[in-house]
Amino acid sequence: MDIYQIDNACVNLYTFPEQDKRVEAEKYLKMLFPTFNDSSTSENEINSPSTDGGPFETIQKCHSVLEQTKSAYTQLYIINLLQELTIHWQIYDVEQKINMRNFILMYLGTHCPFEQFVINSISKYFTLITKLGWFDSDEFRDIVNDFSKFIESTPVCRLSGLQVLAFFVADMNLPSLILKNLSKNRKTVVNFRDSQLHQIFKLSLSTLLNLIQGKNMLNIDDQKLAEITLDLIKACLSFDFIGTNVDESTEDVGSVQIPVSWRPTISDPLTLQTIFHTFELLNPPKSAKVLECVSVIVATRRTLFSEEERAKFIKSIMQELIKILHLPQAFNDQSNYHEFCRILSRFKTVYHLSDINKIENYQEFINIVTDFTIKSLQSLQTSLNSIQYLLVFWSKMVTTVNQSKPQDDESLHDMTSQIFQSFLNARIENNIEEIEEDLDKDATLSILENISNLVRFSYKENSTFLMKYIEMLALDYRNIIDRIISNNLPVQIQESIRKIEDKFVWLINVCAMTVGSRIPYQSSEDDDLIDGELCCKVMQLLNLNQMWMTQKPMFIPNDKLEMSFLYFFSNFRKSYIGDTNQRTSKVYQPLADMFSINDQYSLMDYIFQKIITNLKCWAQDETIISETLNLFNDLTSGYSSVRIIRKLDSAKYILANHYDFQFLNIPKNFKKNRMTYYSSLSRLLFADDTYETEFNEFFKNHDMKLKELEKLNDIESFRQENVRCIIEGLFRDLRGFSMTCNQKRNFWLFFDWIYPYHDVILKAVESNYDHPVSITVLRFLSELANNRSSRLNFEITSANGILLFREISKILCTYGNLLLTRVTTEDRKYTDIYKGITICFNILENSLKGKYISFGIMKLYGDKALIEAINTYYKLMLSVPLTDMINIPKLSKAHFSLLETFSNDQMMDSDNFNSEAFLYIIKSCAEGIKLFNNSISTEACAVINQICTTVFKENEKSINSNSKPHIIVEFLKQYPQILAYLLHNLLDVVIFEDCPNNWSYSRPLLGLILLAKEEFLSYTTKLIQCQIPERKEYFSQQLANLMENVENNLSNKNRDTFTQNLVVFRREMNNNMVALININDNNSPYINITNDDSSMMQ
Repeated sequence: MDIYQIDNACVNLYTFPEQDKRVEAEKYLKMLFPTFNDSSTSENEINSPSTDGGPFETIQKCHSVLEQTKSAYTQLYIINLLQELTIHWQIYDVEQKINMRNFILMYLGTHCPFEQFVINSISKYFTLITKLGWFDSDEFRDIVNDFSKFIESTPVCRLSGLQVLAFFVADMNLPSLILKNLSKNRKTVVNFRDSQLHQIFKLSLSTLLNLIQGKNMLNIDDQKLAEITLDLIKACLSFDFIGTNVDESTEDVGSVQIPVSWRPTISDPLTLQTIFHTFELLNPPKSAKVLECVSVIVATRRTLFSEEERAKFIKSIMQELIKILHLPQAFNDQSNYHEFCRILSRFKTVYHLSDINKIENYQEFINIVTDFTIKSLQSLQTSLNSIQYLLVFWSKMVTTVNQSKPQDDESLHDMTSQIFQSFLNARIENNIEEIEEDLDKDATLSILENISNLVRFSYKENSTFLMKYIEMLALDYRNIIDRIISNNLPVQIQESIRKIEDKFVWLINVCAMTVGSRIPYQSSEDDDLIDGELCCKVMQLLNLNQMWMTQKPMFIPNDKLEMSFLYFFSNFRKSYIGDTNQRTSKVYQPLADMFSINDQYSLMDYIFQKIITNLKCWAQDETIISETLNLFNDLTSGYSSVRIIRKLDSAKYILANHYDFQFLNIPKNFKKNRMTYYSSLSRLLFADDTYETEFNEFFKNHDMKLKELEKLNDIESFRQENVRCIIEGLFRDLRGFSMTCNQKRNFWLFFDWIYPYHDVILKAVESNYDHPVSITVLRFLSELANNRSSRLNFEITSANGILLFREISKILCTYGNLLLTRVTTEDRKYTDIYKGITICFNILENSLKGKYISFGIMKLYGDKALIEAINTYYKLMLSVPLTDMINIPKLSKAHFSLLETFSNDQMMDSDNFNSEAFLYIIKSCAEGIKLFNNSISTEACAVINQICTTVFKENEKSINSNSKPHIIVEFLKQYPQILAYLLHNLLDVVIFEDCPNNWSYSRPLLGLILLAKEEFLSYTTKLIQCQIPERKEYFSQQLANLMENVENNLSNKNRDTFTQNLVVFRREMNNNMVALININDNNSPYINITNDDSSMMQ
C-alpha cells in the first residue's frame, strides 16, 4: 500500500470539486478496502486472491494506514470505513473485537490532537463498538478506568478524551442502524446506566472541581476544558434513564428520572456549588453551558429525595439562583438570559409550590424573581422565547396553588397581578406591530395561555384592571371617532386610529384566552359573572368599531382587530355555547343588563348577525372570511346547537339569502371558503325536519344557473371567462354541500335534484379539459361517487346507481381521451395533466369501492359503461411514465389505491385486460413494494397477492377442467419471467431492507414462492454463494427455516405459518446482525420488462 496515494485519494474524495475525480477516488479506495456488505462486492471478488482475506483483514489494513497517515481526510475516511466494517461484528472472535477497541483508544491517546470532524468520527466508532461488544467482554465495560487515564494525562489528551466520552454518553441512548435489535440495545443501555454512568458523572464533577478549585479566573485552555467537561456533565444528567424520551423535543417536559443510587451525589452541596462557581469563572457564551447543566439538574424528580433532603436541595438551588440574579454581568449575554429563564420554568415544572414556599429564603427568592420578570417584560431587548419561559414559571405557580392553601400567601396574588399588569402595559405601550411580527401563531397562543392562568388566579383584581384599560382606550377611540365625524381631521388621524386598534388586538386576545380557559367544574358563579362582563366590554368595542366602519368606510379597516373579535367569540363558544354547556349561567347576567341577551340562544343570534356582517363587509379579505366561516362551521357542527340555530331569525335569513353575499363573487374565495360555507349551510338546512319543502327554494339560484348553462349548445360558450367563473363557483358550492350529506334521505334528495343536469357536467368538463375549472367539476364528481355512510345504496327498485355510473363513465372517457391529446411543458406536467389523471383515478376508485352497482348486470345486458371506463383507465395509466407514477406523491397514492380496489374485483373478471396495462401494473407494483410509504407498499403487496392467488387457483382448476385459461394465466405463459421478476424484488426487500410490514409482504411472497419454486431455489442459492464464507452456513439455515412446515397451498392457516416464519427470519437476521451482500446485477434479465415480444425477458 502506498500511503501517499491513499492520502491523495482521500483528499480528492472529500475536497475535489469535480464529481468524476471524486468517483474515481472512491473506486480506488473501495478496491483497496473492501467492506463485504454491499453489491459492489461480487462473488468473484470474495473468492479472489486480491481481496486478501475477509473483513478483519480489511480492519488490519485500516489500522496500518491510520498508524502511518497524518492526513485528517485519510483519518476520517478510514475511521468511517471501520464503522462500516462493524456490520460483520458477529463473525469476529472476542480477541479481534478487543483488538479493535484497544486500537482506537491507543490511537486516540497517541495521535491527538485531531480535527473536530475526526474526533466526531472516532467518537461514533468507539460508541458503536462499545455497544456491540458490551456483553462480549469485561473490557468493553471498563469505561471509567480507560478514560481516567486520559484525564490524568497531558492537557491535549485530556481534552480529546473528554470530547469522546461526552459524545459517547450522549450517543448511548440513540438507536443504531447496525444494532437493530431494540431489546438488546436497551439492555445494553440499562446495564451501562447501572454500572458506569454514575461513575462517569462523578469523574466529570471531580475533573471540573480540580479545574476551578482555588481559581478566580480561567485561561483560554482551561475555559475550553471546562466547556467540554460541562458537555459531559449535561450528557450524564440528560441521559434517558427510563427509555421514554423519543427525541430532544421532550427534554423540557417533566422531570429528570435520576436513579436512586445517584441521590448522595445530587444531594451533596458540593455538586451544585461546583457547577454554579464555574458560571462565575467562564466568559459568555461559554458560561451558558453552566446554565444548560443547571436547567437539567433543577428538574431532578422530586421523589428522588426524602422530604428533608428535598428541602435542602431546593434551598441550595434557590440560594444559587439568587446569587446569579445579583451578579451585574450575568445577563449581558442573551444566551445566559434565555437559559436562566429556562431554569426557572423547569424548576417550577417539577417542584410544587408547597415544596418551595416553606423554604426559609422563599420570600427573598420570589421577590427577586418577580422583579426580574417585571424588568424582563418591560425591556424591548428581551427575547419573546425567554418571556415564554418566565410566563410558564408563573403559570405553574398559580395552577398548582390549590395544593398550598392560597389564602396563606396573599403576596403571590399581588405578585402575579403586578406581572400581568406589567405584561399588558409592555405589550400595549411598546411597538406592537413589531412584536406581533416576531410571533408565530403557536407562540402567541402559548403566551396567551400562560397569561390567562395569571388573570384567572386573581380574577377579580386582574379583570378590573383589564376592563379599565379597555374603557380608557375605548374613550380615546370614541373621541377620535367623534372628531372624524365632526370633520375636524388632523393629518395623522388614521395613524392614531390604527395605533389604538392595535392595542385593542392584544386586549381582546387576552380576554378571549381568559374566557376560553374556563374549567367548568372549577369556575365559580363570580368567575362566570366576570366572564360576562368581559364579554360585554368586547361587544361594546365591536359595536363601536362597526359604527366607525359605517361612518367612515373610506378608512382602511383593521383586519387584526377583526380577527381578534372572531377569536373571542370562538373561545366564548367553547366555554358557554354547545351541547355540553349549561343553558343558564351567571355569564348572561351582565349581557342581559346591557344587551338583553339572556341565554345562549340570544347570544348565538348575536354571533350569527356578526357572521352575516362579516360576510357582507369583508368580502375582499380572504383570511377574515375564512375565520368567519370556521366560526360558522363550529356553530353548526353540534347536534343540539345546530337545531337551536335553525330556529333563529338570523339563520333563516342566511338560508334564504345565502347566494346574496359579495364574497361569493371574489375568485380568491373559491378555493376553500365557498365549500366551507355550503357545508355549514347544508347542516343548517337539514337540521329541521321540514327541509324537503325548503330544499328547492334553497337551490333556486343554483337551479337557475344550471338551466342557463343547459341552454349553451356549443363548446365555445362554455369556454367564456364569465361562464367558467360561474361553473367554478357553482360546483365548489355543490361539492361543499354534498360533503355533509351523510344521511341517505338527505343525499337522495340532493341526487334527484342534480342528476338531470348530468349533461351540463359533461359539457363543462369536455369544453374546459385544458382549464383548471375542469378539475373543480371532477372533484365534485368524485364526491358524488363517494358512497360515504352508504348514502349511495339506493332502494332495490331504483336504477340510480347504474345511471350515476353511466354518466361517470361517459365523463371519464370524454375527459380522459381529451387529456391524452394535451401537450404541455415538463414543468407543468402535474398541473396540466397529472392532476386530472389523479382525480380520474379517485373517481373510478370511489365508484368501484362503493359497491352500489352490480357490474355483472351491466355485462349481462351489454352495457359498455364499465368496459369503456376501464379502457380509459388503462390509457391514462400508460400515458404516465413509471418514474413519475412512483415519484409524484399524490399521483402515486391515487394509482395504488385504485389498483388495490381494481385488483380485488374487476381486474380478475375483466376480459379486455391488455398485456401492456398488465406489464405496467407489474412494474409499478415491483417499485411500489420498495417505497417507504407504508400504505403504498401495502397496497402494492395486496395487488401482487391477488394476482398470485388468482393464478394459483386457476392452476388448480386447470387440472380437472378444460375451460379457457384465465387471462392473467395467459399473460404469465406469454411472459414467463414475470413471477421471477416479482419474486426477486420481494425477496430483496424482505432480506435486505427494513420491511415495514411483515404480514403484508408475506402474503404475496408465499404465492410467488409456490408458483416459482425452482426460481426461488436458484436465486437463494446464488445469494448464499455471494456471501462471505462465515455467513453462508447461517444464512442457508435461516432460508431453510423460512419454509419450515409450509405446505403447497394458499390456505389461511398456511399463510399464517409462513408469516410467522418470516417474522422469525427477520428477527433472527436482525438480532444476529447478519450483513448480506445483495445481488445487484444490472444485466439481470428480470430488471427491464417490456411488452416487445422479440426482446421480452431474454
